[in-house]
Formats: sequence, C-alpha cells, structure tokens
Amino acid sequence: KEYNMMSISRTDEHVFASSLADGVTKVMRSLTKPPIVPKPIELLTILHSRKLNEDKGEGRGWLCVSRAVRGKADAEALSENHISGTEMLLGVNIIQELDAGDGVSRTKFTTVTKVFTPGVPLFLARRFGPKSSAQYICNIRNALA
Repeated sequence: KEYNMMSISRTDEHVFASSLADGVTKVMRSLTKPPIVPKPIELLTILHSRKLNEDKGEGRGWLCVSRAVRGKADAEALSENHISGTEMLLGVNIIQELDAGDGVSRTKFTTVTKVFTPGVPLFLARRFGPKSSAQYICNIRNALA
C-alpha cells in the first residue's frame, strides 16, 4: 500500500543484498513533490533494512537505516533537469512488536530523520516539518489498517 502521498517515482539503482535472512541493502533514486516546494525533489539514497535480532535482545521487528549519497554527475543532472536536490542526511526507523500482556497486538514505531533542504526557507521548514512528521505516521497507520 502507498503511504507516501508526495512520491512521484522510485527506482532501485543497485541492489547489494536482498534476503529476509541478511536484510536488504540497495541504492534507490526517488522523486517527490512536497506541496511547499516549487520543483520536484530528487533523492539518491542508500538503504539498509534488516530484521531485529531477538537473540541479542533487540526484540521482534525491523531496523531501516538510510543515508543520502550524491556524486558530481547527480548534481549536474539535477541542474539540467531543473530538479531541486535535497539530502536525507540520516533516516532511522525501528519497528518493534510490543507485548503489553493484554493480548492486544501493538507496534512501537521510532523514527529519526535529519534532512537538508536548501530550496526551502527555514521558517517554512520549521512550520511544516512537524506537521509532515505527524502526517507520515498517520499515512503509515492508514496503509496498514
């Protein structure tokens, strides 16, 4: 199900590993169009996702870590296509199964994101950043409902 309403496209550029046992590690290119930004934003991201290790006390769930990668050729392509570049400096999502002892299935979702957006004025980023974060969680809840 789709949870990112601003996403225009996503392409896996290179897959290094892709298995439930070892996790997934890949480089992906995505294009998004946030409502407050005049041009689409392109991200080139390296992503690693793996199951948490119950034997090491991590609990049941998943860890997903992402980091922007950018080269000179990417910067030139962005400029030629009039696409705004941005960088996801760090993205970490931890999804853990919780057992409250009452028989109700619960999930703990922890997300930390550090983004650099040179095309967005600081006053807009401060205003819309928290709203975007809350909307992200709501969209994931709705996609899983």
